[in-house]
Parts: sequence; structure tokens; C-alpha cells
Amino acid sequence: MANIVREDKDNLTSILTLTIEPQDYKQKFNSELAKFSQQANMKGFRKGKTPKSIIRKMYGKGILEEAVSEVFQRELRNYIEEEFGEVVLQPLMTEGAQAPTFDPKSLDSYEYSIEVGRAPEFDIVGIQEGDSYSKYKIETVSGDLVEKEFESARKRVGERVTSEEDIQENDLVNLYIKGGEGSEIDNTFSVLIGDLITDELKELLLSKKHGDTFEFVPANIEKDADEERVLRYFLGYESNDEDEEGATAPDIQKAHQFEIKEVSRIEPAEVTEEFLKEQFGEEVTTEEAAHEMIENRLLDYYNQQADIMLQNDILERVTSENKPELPETFIKRFMKETQNTSEAEIEEKLEDFKKGIVWELISKRLMKEHDLEVQEQELLSRAQQQIASYFGGQADPEMLNNMTYRMLQDENFARQIYDAAVTEKIATKLGEVVTIEDDIKTTEEMDEIFKVQQEKREKEEAERIAAQVEEAAAAKEAEEAEADAEVVEESEAEAAE
Repeated sequence: MANIVREDKDNLTSILTLTIEPQDYKQKFNSELAKFSQQANMKGFRKGKTPKSIIRKMYGKGILEEAVSEVFQRELRNYIEEEFGEVVLQPLMTEGAQAPTFDPKSLDSYEYSIEVGRAPEFDIVGIQEGDSYSKYKIETVSGDLVEKEFESARKRVGERVTSEEDIQENDLVNLYIKGGEGSEIDNTFSVLIGDLITDELKELLLSKKHGDTFEFVPANIEKDADEERVLRYFLGYESNDEDEEGATAPDIQKAHQFEIKEVSRIEPAEVTEEFLKEQFGEEVTTEEAAHEMIENRLLDYYNQQADIMLQNDILERVTSENKPELPETFIKRFMKETQNTSEAEIEEKLEDFKKGIVWELISKRLMKEHDLEVQEQELLSRAQQQIASYFGGQADPEMLNNMTYRMLQDENFARQIYDAAVTEKIATKLGEVVTIEDDIKTTEEMDEIFKVQQEKREKEEAERIAAQVEEAAAAKEAEEAEADAEVVEESEAEAAE
């Protein structure tokens, strides 16, 4: 058994010095050497007859390191469970400590110096009897939304046909642009009558049909299109090194003449029994049954989103109302060393990072207190549902199984699936303890809530990116100032000489 000495840096951080003696790992080391010797098939020796001295020389260092590391991990884990019970994040090597150097010729003592952030003791608030939460509930789906989804299903398998009629929403319009005399502009491109083009162009095209001409400013064709896209895609202009000296790009702010060369749209599939079975399942043979299935799917979707919102509300409230003292210095060091986070980023992300730690401590305790467990089959099923959603719920079973297996090999994806399952189990259990009050919403109201949340996320992301740009600019400015100072210092030194 390893010798462990504990020294508390403060009330939540400890330094553990683990000393592992030869008797702790020698038996494992020798047995692994013997296994390698029996399995080795080296030139000049019969299989299993390679001398241990050669095996030790060739593989001894790796075998020794593995044997010692196994003892170290076991002893550290047991000590933490017995003495601390719960820790914050993963232990780190003490600052300045060197990893042991392994020499299979000499079985020595090995010392590890480890820093551990201990979990604080605190009573969980916000999830006791008497606490209440509001949960959105959707009882009906509007007929218009059901019909819209049904028509979308028809269009997904419909055929694209050309049209001579007035242009409609979602039509694909093929436009031809040609510059005036002396202009090199001669290009054809397509736009979809949807959200990407500007309202100005959309309104104009909806009043036109095949063969019509009109004047329009290329820069105003598409929302948020940069100059390069306008020049290359809409005007067919691409600058290169062979351009004549003094050549200039076309003026994208000038009105040009356009001609509507073709209009095409998706002709929805005919509603047949074959179509219904293919899109909604073998048991669906009537349009009414298809509408009912769509309504049930939509109800499930909206209420699942409501469940997620409730879970997020619980998580937000619990992490906001429970603010135990945490080993902050240790946390900052963990962020810096394991996530390559700069000092400025640490300060920016620290509070959210601490909230995540608090929720992890709370969720582990609640899972244990309520005897909750996430089974492997639950994770597999949840992963399959998430992956199937990428394909609109329609995915080949064999492909889905293969993709699920591959994606679960990704540590981040597997962790995301597990965390979601834990949060759902806890929220479900807490629903039996706290009061859940239904807040009835229509699908239109839920869509508006989704929109507000999406706008909030986009704003936060934009602010995050802006902060990163500002930080990078400040870092560059500081670097340039430091370089300038070095030049001045060198110049002064040379002058002094």
C-alpha cells in the first residue's frame, strides 16, 4: 500500500504526496515481464524462450511505468473516496512537480505530488417540498401548422417543374444579367424566393413571371452578402493577377438590367396510399390518419422542448441559488492547464464554469440520494433519437445503428448524451418533490418563445466573438508595444556603448 501524506493548502485544496515502494508494484511488473516473454516471437529465439533480460531491456520501461501508474491511480482513487468523498474536477500534478523517471534496471521508490480540489459541504436549496416551477404545456396544434407539415412532406418527394405563371414563395428563379456596352458582365445565377434574399428583391420578384425584365442593384440581392460574393456569384466577375493595369471591378451599387430566364417550383407529390405509407408508415392509409400522426408528432416535439426548458429552469435556479465556496485558485489553474485558457478567458468564463461544477456536485448527490442510474440502453436509445433527428426522424435502421456506434466513440458526444440523461432523470424525480404548475401555450406562442431564445443565444455568441476579437487586438497591440520597447532598449544600449 502506498504511503500518502496530506497537507492542506487551504480549507478546500490539499496536496497529496504518494510514495510507491517496490513491494507495491514488483509482483505486477514481474508477472507482466513473464507474459511478454512467453508471447514474444523474436528472431534467434524460439517463441516463449526470449530471455527476460532482453524483454526487460526492450519493453521494461513501458511495463514498469504501467505497473506503477496502476498502483498510483488505485491508491489515489481509494484515498479520495475514503477521505474526501467528492472532489472538484480532476486532480492535478502539483505546480513544479516532475513526473517520475522509470528505469527497469533499478526498481526504486516513486513519488507523486498531487493537488486536489475538495468538494464543499452544503445543503441543496431550490428543490425541496414547497418549491414550485412553471412548465409550458401544449394541448392542441393548429390545423394550419398540421397542413403546412403535410404539404412539406408532399414537396419533399415532389418533382421540380418549370412555370410560366406569376412567381410564388419558394420558387427557384434563374436570372440573367448583362452589362452595358463595353462591360464584361454576362452571367446567369439562381435565387430562391425565401429568407436569404432581401425583402426588396422578394417583393419585386413576386410581381413578375418568366420572361420579365427589371432593373436592380446587385448589392441588394441577398441579405448580408459581402462584396466578393456579389461580384463572383451574381455578376460572374473574378479578379486575378492577369487583370489589366488600372482595371476596376464592376460597381455593385449601380442598377443593372436583369431578365427572368426560368422559374421552377416543386410540384407536390400526389396524395396516394403509396405516398402515405412511404411518408408516415405502413399503418397510415388515409390523409386524416396522416394529419393525426403529424399532430401527435408536433405535440411530442413541443412538449419535449417544454421538458427541456423545465430542466434548464431547474438547473439555472439550482445553480443560481446554491453558491457554495469552491477552490477558485485550483479551478483557474485547471482551466489554464487542461483547456489552454488565457487569463482573460478564465475571468470571462469562470462564473459559468463554476456553475457547471456546482451542478455536477448537486446532480451526483441527487443521483445517489434517489438511487437513480443511467443504463447503457438508455444512452444508446437517446443517442439514436438525437442522430435520427438530424434526418428528420427518417433514417435507415442499419445506418442509424452504425452512426450511433461511431458517434458514441467521441468522448464529447457521449458526455453530452450522458449529461442530458442525468438531467432528465433528476428533473423527472424532482417533479415528484416540487410543485410543477402547467402554463398552457399555443404552438404560435411557443414558436415566439423559441425565436426569443434563439435571438438571445445569437446575441450572446456575437458578444463572445466580439470580446475575443477585442482581446486579440489588445494582445497584438501589447505585443507590438513590447517589441517597440525592445528596439528602443537595444538602440539605447548601442548608443551607450
